[in-house]
Amino acid sequence: NGRLLPANDEAAWLAGTREFLADPAKAATLGRAGRATVMESFSIARVAERHLALFRDICGRASP
Repeated sequence: NGRLLPANDEAAWLAGTREFLADPAKAATLGRAGRATVMESFSIARVAERHLALFRDICGRASP
């Protein structure tokens, strides 16, 4: 649902940008997929669940 590019590779970033400019439909498809991943994986409820599970694990408890 996206591209990973080396942080300091200007040529790779330029090529990636050109790829998306040349194919707006592909860019839009990847954008929608990326948004869906973020909304599913990083919603307030999901992050809170993960934190609570971590705190319970650290405290050695299985339930509140």
